Amino acid sequence: MEEEKIEISKNVVPPKVIPKYKLGLKAWISPFKFNFERWMYTLHRVTGVILVVYVYMHIYVTSIRVLGDGTGWTNLMNAFENPINYTGEIIVIAALAIHGANGIRLILAELGYAVGKPIRPEYPYKPSSLKGAQRTIAIILMILAGIMILFTILEYVPLYSQFFRG
Repeated sequence: MEEEKIEISKNVVPPKVIPKYKLGLKAWISPFKFNFERWMYTLHRVTGVILVVYVYMHIYVTSIRVLGDGTGWTNLMNAFENPINYTGEIIVIAALAIHGANGIRLILAELGYAVGKPIRPEYPYKPSSLKGAQRTIAIILMILAGIMILFTILEYVPLYSQFFRG
């Protein structure tokens, strides 16, 4: 019996598997396979960046008042009265509420409240830091942040309607 020879083409390239540590920003912002702790971490980072950008913009805008005679400030404040700026203010207040609530959760965790007993990490490692009381605290704080955001939106509704009415 003759054996069949199988020819393997040299042009076939196996699929390239990229390790997770080489994915960079794509792996950091990918929402797939996120647990609750990872979502809280990502929200904290994103809201922190939003707040830092806002602080620098706020310092720049308020420095205009110090450097000028006041007319530039008045013109700038009149230019800021539009729906785009109102939306930006709502985003900043939402970022502040979420960042603050998550910061309170992190402070409570670092002080040892609702942390639980330490466990030995064994493969496959599953983080247990946001289970039980910690998760409950996080959910309660995020609900409070949501209420603050809701009140902010309700406060801005008359400003939107006033702008579009006339």
